[in-house]
Amino acid sequence: MNKNKALGLIIILLLLSTGCWDAQDISQRAFVNAVVVDALDDNSENKYKITLEIIKPETIIRRDTRDEATIIHTAEAKSIADAVEQIQSRISRPISFGHIRLVLMGEEVSRRESIMNTLDYFIRHPDIAVRFRIAFVQGAEAREVLYAKPSFERFMTAELVAMTELEPELATLRTAPFNEFIGNLLGNKGTELAPRVLIQGKDEPVIRNGGAVLKNWKLAGWLSAEETQGANWLIGDANAVVVAQEDNESYTYKVDKQSAKIIPYTKDGELAFRVEVKTDGILRQKNNSKLDVSQPENLAKIEKLFSRTINNQVSTAIESAQVNFKADYLGFGQALRRKDPALFKTLNWDQVFPTVPVEVKVKARITRFGMTT
Repeated sequence: MNKNKALGLIIILLLLSTGCWDAQDISQRAFVNAVVVDALDDNSENKYKITLEIIKPETIIRRDTRDEATIIHTAEAKSIADAVEQIQSRISRPISFGHIRLVLMGEEVSRRESIMNTLDYFIRHPDIAVRFRIAFVQGAEAREVLYAKPSFERFMTAELVAMTELEPELATLRTAPFNEFIGNLLGNKGTELAPRVLIQGKDEPVIRNGGAVLKNWKLAGWLSAEETQGANWLIGDANAVVVAQEDNESYTYKVDKQSAKIIPYTKDGELAFRVEVKTDGILRQKNNSKLDVSQPENLAKIEKLFSRTINNQVSTAIESAQVNFKADYLGFGQALRRKDPALFKTLNWDQVFPTVPVEVKVKARITRFGMTT
């Protein structure tokens, strides 16, 4: 290599190693970790109570510090943008939404008006990565969640986000990244099953399970953890724990693998659906039972018991959607639209769904059962 080529290579390497000359030190920015939206009284001049949880970078860099990891600011405003401007006037570092992880919606504001009035801000903001999580808070101002004491993480938002990583193990909760959530919401014209957060009381842990039913772009009501497990047989991937009882005997079944199909068909010229659920799993525990599960006839008996139990859960979830909420957050309309889009277009689905007959079939299989007695 001659001297000119060597000099050129050195100059290129130096240029590449200098980094961005105008890059801003992360310690000089106010990174928003969570946005919380609550409602104000109808008589208030402003519309929303907006709370920002902001990370203190020095507490992340220096993990040995005992300082609070976040600061919390609240503003009463006509919009999120208005609130952000108010909060920016109180702090010396520019607010950044580049690392937002969670949006919490209060119950009152979610029932009062279309949630798209709020979510539109996050859709349009150029700096927001839409992989953050959204949840709806039942029975309290959503901002109270930020002041709860976490069990393991340094602040409550991190605790709630960490709980979403348990989705493959917990069928009692509902979770989805914001981009998936908003896609479903728009595709279903304002109907969706969203995550629920429940504040139990002072000094009690925050619960992140159950579901929030959205209909016509507003919060319509809540599903308990058990009801959400029933819905998740159709719309979730979680590996459920099923407890089946018969007389004084009880059995616990941990699902390893599941599949669910929603099949539209015509019966006597009328639209109907068949739901087929199949599961493989482990017999985890049996109580007050002397059945030897190594015997095929006994194993088949328990499998039928689990099949009936899961069938009841699925049937109850469908009944709740059709009767209690009259809202299709379980995917029946999507299944029909995929199979027969022409027929779907002719239907007023909001009126048809509550009355359409649904047949449920479940096949539960025990693939492992451990030691026998």
